[in-house]
Amino acid sequence: MEFNNLKVGDVVTGKVIKVEQDEVLVDVGYAFEGTVYKDHLTLNKIKDCHEIVKVGDDLVVKVTKISHGDETNVLMLSCLDLEKKALLEKHKEELAEGNNVDVKVTKSVKGGLLTRFHGLEIFVPDSLVALANLTSEALQTEKDALVGKTITIKIIEIRQERGKDKYIGSRKQVEYELLKQAEKAEFSSLVVGQEIEGTVERITDFGAFIKVSDHIEGLCHISEVSHYHTNKVSDVLTVGETVKVKIIKIAGKKLSLSIKALQEKPWDVFLKNHKVGDTVTGKVWKKMQ
Repeated sequence: MEFNNLKVGDVVTGKVIKVEQDEVLVDVGYAFEGTVYKDHLTLNKIKDCHEIVKVGDDLVVKVTKISHGDETNVLMLSCLDLEKKALLEKHKEELAEGNNVDVKVTKSVKGGLLTRFHGLEIFVPDSLVALANLTSEALQTEKDALVGKTITIKIIEIRQERGKDKYIGSRKQVEYELLKQAEKAEFSSLVVGQEIEGTVERITDFGAFIKVSDHIEGLCHISEVSHYHTNKVSDVLTVGETVKVKIIKIAGKKLSLSIKALQEKPWDVFLKNHKVGDTVTGKVWKKMQ
């Protein structure tokens, strides 16, 4: 094959004739040797080309640039596209839409995160980085903290851009699924009649939301706060307070709780402290016909 027939995009096999720290010279059987720079030798990060090849090795390369003149001839070669293609063939089933994969976060960029899966790039948009609703500042902090770490993402889209597959992943979806799994496991351990401790998370006009596990909270209706009349829940409970509650109903993912169910009934207290024949003082509370 004559040199004039060689063109950009050709894939050829050559013999490594020289290896230096930052480049490799390859004889592909044409008018002059080609050069593979370190960054084009492998998708992996290396410090020295000697880590990958040695003199005498056969190397399959792709022609990326050709120029020649009276004094300067340039033949640029690369292994990257071939390595990417081989990796894609090997891992294409793992990269199907809907699959979860472990990736390494390589860079935080405007609009998202760049990650790599066996050398193949997967983009995670800002909106899919975290499940929590973060401010822009908090999101940037979260992104920066993830650089260099391995995370699990879900492949949610594969689209064509400039003739190549572009992979879009979501960390948020994985976190959501893990949350639902944890909630399901925690719910399975709860039964009506169970007595547990919880923390008051929120107080409303109609009751208090009490967190009873890492991911589950239930409602203690104002009518279940006390045996005595309660005008305002905040008169009885405070946010952050730890309380003992009884599960009185489970409907789907809704948990109904009662504080008064664990308290001694007022009439039981009265009978404990009084007997038939005692004289007591009372206040007229309501008149009925």
